[in-house]
Amino acid sequence: MATPKSVRYLLLTGAIALLTLSVATCQLDRLLKSSARVEHPDLGVDPAAITDSARAGSDDVVKSTVNITNTGDGDFTWSASKDKGWISLDPTEGSAPASLEVSLDAHGMAPGTYHGTITIHAKGTPDSLATVPVTFVVAQAGLVVSPGSLTHGANYKSNEDFNDQLQISNTGNGVLVWTARKSKPWITLGAVAGVGSGTVPVTISSKGLEPGTYTDEIVI
Repeated sequence: MATPKSVRYLLLTGAIALLTLSVATCQLDRLLKSSARVEHPDLGVDPAAITDSARAGSDDVVKSTVNITNTGDGDFTWSASKDKGWISLDPTEGSAPASLEVSLDAHGMAPGTYHGTITIHAKGTPDSLATVPVTFVVAQAGLVVSPGSLTHGANYKSNEDFNDQLQISNTGNGVLVWTARKSKPWITLGAVAGVGSGTVPVTISSKGLEPGTYTDEIVI
């Protein structure tokens, strides 16, 4: 039995309407998904670690900067804390991007190497936590000179020269800057200043000396 033309038209029209409804629903779903995108801010910290030094027995305060950035999208605020008294932070909170000034104070600290940690937390983003290790060397040189004394003998009018070397070494962790001096003319020093470990050539001359015992001090 043949389908009347009016019925076929109605069925075809219904199919077109159904297809149109499906396309509209798909477009609405895309729109909802796009508008519901979640922003993910992420904490960035540079440098990842701080290493610095100061002189023992001084009031030296050394400064450095930690840059705080947002490597994701959206916005966040942050707070910073430290675990050692010789570390100071300014400021201790803010919004990204920002610069955090770190000060290391050597006042009252004995020579040695000290370790601390700066912790930066991006508020509202529990997974955004950064720690910055801090190494602070409070430096002091240690002077050792050997041998501790020089002794020689010569016959009268022999005009002998005696050559020795003083060895200078640094047993500390700071920079050793030294000078050498003597007071008597029959002693000659081959070096009168230096940095770090080294040697001081010493020449002792009996030329022109009368019989007797002569002494002097070489001061390093």
